[in-house]
Amino acid sequence: MYVNFLVHIYLEKHQGEQAMQAIESIVNVFPTSSILFTQVGLSHYSLRNYDKAQESFELLRERDPYRLTHIDTYSNILYVKEKQAELSHLAHVVVKIDKFSPEACCVVGNYYSLKGKHERAVLYFQRALKLNRKYLSAWTLMGHEYMELRNTAAAVQCYRMAVDISETDYRAWYGLGQTYEMLHLYHYACYYYKKAAFLRPMDARMWCAVGSCILKLGMNSEAAVILERAVACGDREGIATRDLARLYRDEGSLSKAAEFYFKYLQTNIFESEPLMTELASSLSTTNKRNVDVDDMLVAAMTNGAAGSRDAAAEQAIPVVDSEQAEAILFLAT
Repeated sequence: MYVNFLVHIYLEKHQGEQAMQAIESIVNVFPTSSILFTQVGLSHYSLRNYDKAQESFELLRERDPYRLTHIDTYSNILYVKEKQAELSHLAHVVVKIDKFSPEACCVVGNYYSLKGKHERAVLYFQRALKLNRKYLSAWTLMGHEYMELRNTAAAVQCYRMAVDISETDYRAWYGLGQTYEMLHLYHYACYYYKKAAFLRPMDARMWCAVGSCILKLGMNSEAAVILERAVACGDREGIATRDLARLYRDEGSLSKAAEFYFKYLQTNIFESEPLMTELASSLSTTNKRNVDVDDMLVAAMTNGAAGSRDAAAEQAIPVVDSEQAEAILFLAT
């Protein structure tokens, strides 16, 4: 009972690793517990291990197919992974089990959101709130839908209702930050992003958002510190790495700019690619350019030419976008 309480607290504080450790200490005692399977899925979801979280919820559904508790989290995972067919099937199943449950309404709302029918999604989230006025997920998800519809006033209201219900919902704080950033109110956006970062201190996305707002306020040195923290926390998308490279480039710190552009390419297109090794060797040679590497980079960047994508695929050359081309051109000069 004590360990189960600890797991609940860890999940409430978004400490997925500690929650997993606590679960592992009692999983052998309750190997078929639906509660533990749910908590394992929630722990992986907190850590953004979406594949493992999906596996956990699928095992839970096999063992307890009529359980709806936290099924909305499972639908969030399918939404993030853009599994439209699976989400559609889940929506049909939960509606058959209990169409008047807020969980079922949230699952259906996520399904319509994934299809781009945001007005219909809002309708189902509103239904969920009629069934349970304090259903946290519905307020947050409805805020996201209003953001998609560019209804910032309604989005702010939804997010504020969510944080009134639970101040530990980082998604609502982050959503408030996004809303105010969209309105170009960067001081307010920074405040709310910092709230989210306080709740998720090891999440690079939170620090990246804070750094981006501080950068827009013209506080470059403070932004650099925040963005470096985002990189240290594991910048999967490479946004903070790219922004740092641009910041150092504009300030004239070319060596640091090259370092972060190089990391950005590793994060995005050249991971596990032989081209990464060749590019590294060319950069290590002062005032020299590796002709073979440059030719390959030019081929990769000319994705607008006829047949260039097929040619790149045959030569195992990744086709890059404009931001990746920017990094390549900086490193090649």
